[in-house]
Amino acid sequence: MVEFKLRTKIIFLSVVALIGMSIFAFFNLKQSFDEYSISKGMKNASQLLASASSLVHEMQKERGSSSLFISESMSESDLNDFRRKSDFKIEEFLKVVASSNLKEEQKKTVQEDIEKIKPLRIDVDKKIPVTECIPRYAEIIRSILKIEGAVASLKTTRGVGKLFVNISILEEAKENAGRLRASLSSILAKNQAVDVELLGKVVMLKSGVDSNLGSPALSISEKSKEQLKLLLSSENAQKVNDIFYKVISKSNSGNFSEDPVLFFKTISSFIDGINQIINDEVLSINVQLDSILADTQRSFITVSGISGLFILIVLIIAIKISTSIARIISRLNSETKSIIKAAK
Repeated sequence: MVEFKLRTKIIFLSVVALIGMSIFAFFNLKQSFDEYSISKGMKNASQLLASASSLVHEMQKERGSSSLFISESMSESDLNDFRRKSDFKIEEFLKVVASSNLKEEQKKTVQEDIEKIKPLRIDVDKKIPVTECIPRYAEIIRSILKIEGAVASLKTTRGVGKLFVNISILEEAKENAGRLRASLSSILAKNQAVDVELLGKVVMLKSGVDSNLGSPALSISEKSKEQLKLLLSSENAQKVNDIFYKVISKSNSGNFSEDPVLFFKTISSFIDGINQIINDEVLSINVQLDSILADTQRSFITVSGISGLFILIVLIIAIKISTSIARIISRLNSETKSIIKAAK
């Protein structure tokens, strides 16, 4: 009876130790697995971000070229070249969206918004007013940018979330610059007085470019900071500023005496500079994410192995102790019985 009670106590203590170790191992495993899962999600998100950014860039150029086509400053053949580039990026983007972690509702919404490009192109061919063309392109582009915003709001680890936010700020600057390109190109092509409403939009867009590129919340790599500094002081940036202020000063009369196609190329070079910074930052994020993913994967495997080993060791020790004590008790019982028998 004593042997049974003692063995029961030993088994109970062993079970308590195993439960405690299992709980400890579970929480460590969960923490490690959660970080690994977040890392995988961030990697998927970065691929979506890169594809969305690439598509936005081509759509912005198509918007600007459409405004020139409507203003009869670009041929249909040249416009179609821009459209073909957009189509290639659309196909690529939709494939990435389909395999992404986005909710089905988000996937459906972005696909429906991108489909709006077809009737818009038909209307551009009919030469709808530029004031109608630009907002419709902006709506489609804004839908794609929302995906980038959704990426920036995803759960992240190791400070990557802030890097995604930087991309959003740069994309906002580029979108304002893209809309400014389309608006100013059209204004220069018409070469007429600019109404107050359109002038206000142009000023707002230019302000958006400057404020986003100079945002205190923008925290980019030293290499990108240097690129941005050089871009803002470049000849292209200065030329864009000069033409912007020229349009403002002569808005009442027109007669700007500026080549809209040349301006389009100049501001496009400036926008390409912003796009290059975005691409470099996305590449940097991907490199960092590859490192984080590999690190969290190793950590999860290591924690799994160590936790399993500890549980196994505790189990083996508990079994051995229980067996050893049982043998000792059995031997003591035998000796006790022998002594009692000899005494009789």
